[in-house]
Amino acid sequence: MTAVVGGSAAAQTYYVSSTDFWSDKVPRTIGGVTVSIPSLASVTAYQQQQDIVNAEVRSTFTTSTAQVVERSWVSADQDTMVLALTNSSSSTASPAITVSTYAGSTVSLPTTAGLTSDNTMWATRSSNGSTWLANAALASRVLDGSSVTYSTDSSTTASAAFTLAPGQTVRLVTVLGDSAGDVSGSPWPAPASMSTERAAAQTRAAQLNATSGNSNSVLDADTLHTAHLAWWKNFWLGGANIDLGGGAVERYWYTSLYAMAASNRTGKSAPGMPNFLTNDTPVWGGNWTNDYNFEMPYQGLYAANHIELTNPYERGVLDCLPQSKAIATAAGSKGAIYGNNMMTGGQGCDFVTDGMKGNAAWLATNFVNHWNYTHDTAWAASTGYPFLIEVANFWDNDLSKDSSGVYNITNSAQNEWSSYVLNPIGDMSWLHYMYPALVQMSTALGVDSSRRALWQDINTNLAPYPTFTNIGHTDFKATQDAPGFYGGDANPANAVNPGNNIDLGSSAALVTTAQNTIEDLNVWCQGNSFAWIFPAAARVGLPETYKKFSSYLSGACGSSQVGLRGNSTVAQWGGGAETFGSMETVNSMLLTSATNSIRLFPDWPHGKNASFTNMLASGGFSVTSSLSSGVVGTTTLTSNTGADARVASPWASGTISVTDTTTGSTVSTTTGTRNVVSFATTAGHTYRLSGTGSYDYTRLNLSGMGTASASSTHTGDGWNVPSLNDGIETSTSASAGWSSGDSGAASNHTEWAQIDLGSSQLVGAVDLYPRSDSGSVGQGFPVDFTIAVSNDASTWTTVVTKTGYALPSGVQSFPFTTKSARYVRVTGTSLRANASDGAQYRMQLAELEIFGPTDLALDATPTASSTHEGDSWSVANVNDRGLATGWSSGDSGVASSHTEWVQLDEGSATTISEVDLYPRLDSGNVGAGFPVNFTIAVSNDASTWTTVSTQTGYAQPTVVQPFTFTATSARYVRITGTTLRANANDSGNYRMQFAEVALR
Repeated sequence: MTAVVGGSAAAQTYYVSSTDFWSDKVPRTIGGVTVSIPSLASVTAYQQQQDIVNAEVRSTFTTSTAQVVERSWVSADQDTMVLALTNSSSSTASPAITVSTYAGSTVSLPTTAGLTSDNTMWATRSSNGSTWLANAALASRVLDGSSVTYSTDSSTTASAAFTLAPGQTVRLVTVLGDSAGDVSGSPWPAPASMSTERAAAQTRAAQLNATSGNSNSVLDADTLHTAHLAWWKNFWLGGANIDLGGGAVERYWYTSLYAMAASNRTGKSAPGMPNFLTNDTPVWGGNWTNDYNFEMPYQGLYAANHIELTNPYERGVLDCLPQSKAIATAAGSKGAIYGNNMMTGGQGCDFVTDGMKGNAAWLATNFVNHWNYTHDTAWAASTGYPFLIEVANFWDNDLSKDSSGVYNITNSAQNEWSSYVLNPIGDMSWLHYMYPALVQMSTALGVDSSRRALWQDINTNLAPYPTFTNIGHTDFKATQDAPGFYGGDANPANAVNPGNNIDLGSSAALVTTAQNTIEDLNVWCQGNSFAWIFPAAARVGLPETYKKFSSYLSGACGSSQVGLRGNSTVAQWGGGAETFGSMETVNSMLLTSATNSIRLFPDWPHGKNASFTNMLASGGFSVTSSLSSGVVGTTTLTSNTGADARVASPWASGTISVTDTTTGSTVSTTTGTRNVVSFATTAGHTYRLSGTGSYDYTRLNLSGMGTASASSTHTGDGWNVPSLNDGIETSTSASAGWSSGDSGAASNHTEWAQIDLGSSQLVGAVDLYPRSDSGSVGQGFPVDFTIAVSNDASTWTTVVTKTGYALPSGVQSFPFTTKSARYVRVTGTSLRANASDGAQYRMQLAELEIFGPTDLALDATPTASSTHEGDSWSVANVNDRGLATGWSSGDSGVASSHTEWVQLDEGSATTISEVDLYPRLDSGNVGAGFPVNFTIAVSNDASTWTTVSTQTGYAQPTVVQPFTFTATSARYVRITGTTLRANANDSGNYRMQFAEVALR
């Protein structure tokens, strides 16, 4: 039983529905309760409070002579709604009130209504289906009232009228009796008759007395409320909790979790697309859409530690399995083929796939989530594996393996009815997520051992994710044969979310491509993207995620995506319940584990304190942690399965001290690539993790996406050139690092190693990791060396020079003024003799890492002299990190050159030493709108300005232009164009335009 309340003060309606009540493949309302108080007709605004802790709604209606409070709650597990009406006015007025129990009638279905001899009001509605039949009865009784007059129209409504005296409270209890199922009795049992459900509802309503202690009561109203409060208390204490210091993001997370808990119960049907119904014609027909809408609401429940709420989803998928297998057989395939839509009870499972073969694999992602977060073998045997094996049966036989051993997906669209059908990135990511889980499950269950080699081969040799070159860098695209982005949605980001294949634990190349893709897609406000693109942004550590997410909630996307409603749910054009799925955005800003290494606060702003308790991580771990003043506090990790834990150190030391709190013993750890610390766990034990300092996960190592080369190399014994940027920061037997060659090593000489980033990037720091193997720590690190950058590997700019450098024992960091560069080279001009190597002179590094600069503009507030809003232009886009969008001056006066400016407000004085201006990069307009003459000025009050850079006759640029100056404390930064550039592609108009402005 679910209920929604709304309406005017004088006429409130409580819309009652059940997740099982569907007709003609559409979820319908059953009916509800109306409260008519004519004396409140003059009230145009009222207060309504949604108390999610106690799961009740309180409404207060006030006039000059009266105040009525309505307090309502739906029992957590008894299909009963209690409505309390209180006259809290100090006046003597006693408003007349009529409460009515009604059956829905928007769509014509069989209804009846009436009164029993003991004045129980009732109304019934039947779905009247030939295959799926739902019978529902509402029975209501007035408690605590006196002089009540009853009536009924015997068709849809039964009513009770009374007056409410000052200080008086009258309660109305409404009980739902409903039963739904297959007329044939399979796969769901046939429903009970309407007369049975009506009698049951009437009996239970009669048993709900006004006060506790009545010996004739099975469960009185007071006791029911006590049980209701206990259920919700256990719910809130039984899973994850977060503390973000209040605010919209926190409210959204808790309200979404509340909404899912209010509409999902084990053994019951999943709700339709809107979750909560107010009419018989819900958006998109209300059914389960298998290519996004059905999956998304549930994705945030796993880390939130409320996996029990996903049972209705799993049941809905399994109910369709017999028909989906039959569809596959009829199509000459194996396994199961799921169409685009389903409804409760296995109804509507047709073959309409809209050209997408991947629906079943997409549905499988939440089954894999269940397994990854729990490793529950009993669930796997009964629920998870029976479904996943049928998905694998289809794909094992449908994939096409070419002569080079690569598996390709053919004739499967990523978007509905698209003509691009080769290697859709979504299908690929679902399979990459599913097959490793199948290997684990089959091993745990001791079945299908002969199939594991094929599954591993498919996972290893599936075609690479499709990419294309876009505005100067690499982006993912929806399919291999697509020309680029198309469809206007978040599909190209599927490998990140919901594919769960890429996060900050992935290679730098994948992370960078994912970040570029998300920013260049610019679908933050697209109608289906709220639960899709924001979690993806958080997973790969985009620094602007929190800002973008908060802006969305505040209504920044306009009328079609109005953001956070008054009840803290989100309005989105593309559907209903899927908006709850962006809980995963918040989860992923606080903790990620998609690629099997746990990261704490990976994308949470380090200036904002936050904490969480009992969040689930992949591998079966419950994690509790906090972030204060930018430093992660002592963290606890409880092992639910006994799996090995892998945690990326959030502390500057790069190490983690681990104590088993169950035994009090210190736990041995191993530190691997990217400071990922591994240690063995015992099921049921809790471990305390601690360290010192802070580490910013969003400081992405760019070298991982590059190609290493060197002046010479010694190959063997773990040494080779690719090991220079393989992500392993320590010297191991398998990957010692890079060493210069053997020729000329008897004497001091010059050697170099370099990384080709593939395209020009902004770089601002290089970290050099010396040898760390026992007995040779620091050996091979040059005594004198330079670090230089270049865009063509011919003309070099030296950014760091060091002489007489001492033998190091840990990472050596070298920041420098931001440069645009494709190549970074470290040249040792004086090497160090190593006594353990026959006094040979070699240059040796365990790892070379390259980093871009931190952008101080991300949280700044932009303003401008004028702005063109629309066509991907907005003043808000000048610091959104997206190069596919930007700011353009407005339309007035553009016929001639004139002055325009754009400004960033940091909110408080900040030390700034560099402004980076990104020109337009769209084809045919690269550099257009970049001013010819301009100044950069800073201020602390937006009144008195200090010019820090003046440029005249500036050439039209094609890449980012950095402007450095002496470090200055300032709150405001303004770029003023005094001579603009005419754009022939814009009718010769003069505008000032930037894709992005960054501050360092």
